Amino acid sequence: MPLLLEAQGAGWKVEVIGKLPDLPPFITIMPQSFIVASGQISLLTLDKKSQKMIRTVSGQLIEPLFFEAVEYDIHLGGCRTQGF
Repeated sequence: MPLLLEAQGAGWKVEVIGKLPDLPPFITIMPQSFIVASGQISLLTLDKKSQKMIRTVSGQLIEPLFFEAVEYDIHLGGCRTQGF
């Protein structure tokens, strides 16, 4: 299962790992989603086309990452950062 989201701030880090299912064929327009975060954080999300993690800005429109009936592993941890 791929890493879908990584958010990191001063002294903390969150990683979300899970399956990224294909949308059903009857959905012809790609839905848009966004993640809002406050404070100074680094936010990376999985780009489905390139299969790479890309920097994302709070409030930026992205393809959906979370779906019904999908299990996700969420890892919370502390970290030492020197800045972004």
